[in-house]
Amino acid sequence: APQWRPQALRLPSGVRLIFAIAAISVSLAYCVGAIMLSLGAHMISQFTQTDDALVTGLLLGGSSAAIGMTALLLSRLDVRVAVITGALLTVVSLLLMLLASASGSTGVFLAWSLVGGMAYSFAFSGGLGVINRAAPEEHRGATLSLLYLVAYFLQGAVAIGVGVLATGTSLSTAVTAASLFLGGLCAVVLVLMAITRRSLRP
Repeated sequence: APQWRPQALRLPSGVRLIFAIAAISVSLAYCVGAIMLSLGAHMISQFTQTDDALVTGLLLGGSSAAIGMTALLLSRLDVRVAVITGALLTVVSLLLMLLASASGSTGVFLAWSLVGGMAYSFAFSGGLGVINRAAPEEHRGATLSLLYLVAYFLQGAVAIGVGVLATGTSLSTAVTAASLFLGGLCAVVLVLMAITRRSLRP
């Protein structure tokens, strides 16, 4: 029987732009989820002035429900469409997060939770689909491992950075900074998608 050996992380030279798209797309999903999980309850409590655990749980649970329901619809969707939709929905979710923070509306918080969950599914599924299509079969495992490493690093950096800002300044400042940073990543994804549109055709 062939002996299994771990592979080193590898990024084939021919798929670097596509890898960047995939890594940023998956990272967007992880970062949006990290903000929701790490600061969502605190944001709802501070901005809506409610201490009702049931309301907070329902608002945050809407994100998980949206992730699951959206994932059921993505099996036959073209990965290019999924990546672009994920980036655009992430922008919408960030705007809703800012609006919810400014208005304190539970309805807007629910909309942020639902749209953020949908954005997560599109961005995550699209990112993985893009790299699975482009990476050479013999290096696919090593390339995916590198993608997850990048995504988890960005997720941790965003979660810690937002927490530091919220502690050192204010929660509103942290939310604004996170929105600007993630919005910038969305713009990068869309630009790279335009650059590589031919190589991503089925």
